[in-house]
Amino acid sequence: MLASVASDVGRVRIANEDWYCLCQLTGGRRPVLMAVADGMGGYEAGEVASRLAVEETRYWVEKHVADGQDLLPLLSAACTMANTRMYQLAVETLGWPGMGSTLTIALWEGSRLAVAHVGDSRAYLIRDGALRRLTDDHSVVGIMVQTGELGEKEAMRHPQRNLLTKALGTEPMVSTDLAEYPVTDGDVIVLCTDGLTNMVTGEEILAAAGLCPDLSQLGGRLVELANARGGHDNITVLVVGVDGTAGGEGT
Repeated sequence: MLASVASDVGRVRIANEDWYCLCQLTGGRRPVLMAVADGMGGYEAGEVASRLAVEETRYWVEKHVADGQDLLPLLSAACTMANTRMYQLAVETLGWPGMGSTLTIALWEGSRLAVAHVGDSRAYLIRDGALRRLTDDHSVVGIMVQTGELGEKEAMRHPQRNLLTKALGTEPMVSTDLAEYPVTDGDVIVLCTDGLTNMVTGEEILAAAGLCPDLSQLGGRLVELANARGGHDNITVLVVGVDGTAGGEGT
C-alpha cells in the first residue's frame, strides 16, 4: 500500500486536537480503514473528542467487519455507536457539554470505497489528473457554497467558516453522510482536516499530487504548504494510493 500521513499543530495553536488512523484490518480480504477527526469544545475536550471519534469507530469496524458484507451499514453503525459513547462521556462523566468532533472515515476493500462523514473534514479522490470531492462540509459556510452563494476561495476567508452545523458527540443522535464509490489502480484517496482546506484549495491539492509522484511525501508537502500560508489551525492529511496490493486479498 502506498500511503503517507502527516499531522502538525500549525503555526498558531499550542496543541494538536486532530486525530487520525490508517490501518489494514485483519481477515480474509484485509480492508483498509482510514479516518481523520478534528476535535472541538476547548483544549482538553477537543483532544479527547477527536481521539474518541476515531478510536471508537475503529473498534466497532474491527470487531464487526466480515468478508463480502455491505460496508455502508457497518460505517453507519460505527458512527452511531461512537456518537452515543462520546455524548454520554461528555455530559455524564466529564461535564463537558458541547464536546464534539468532526469525523471523516473511509473503508477501502477491493474496488469499493465506503465513506462516512460528519463535520467539515474532507475526503477527496484523485483520478486521471482530476480531483473529486467526496464530502460536503456540515457548516454554515458549507451550506452557502452548496447553494452557490460562495465560491471556494471566498469560503476560505469567510469569518464563519468554522461554525459547524453538525458534529459527532454534541447531540444524543446524529445523522451521518454515507456514500460508496468505485476505485481502481492509480486512484489516490486524500482525507484531511480543515487546517488544510482553509489554507489550500482543491486545485492546489491536485497540483501538489501531480508534482509528487512519491505518495509517501505528499501528506508532508501539503502540511508544509498550509503552514507556509499561516498554519492557522491544526493540519492533518492522510493519503492512500490504490495500487492493487491492499484493500483486497491478503497475502
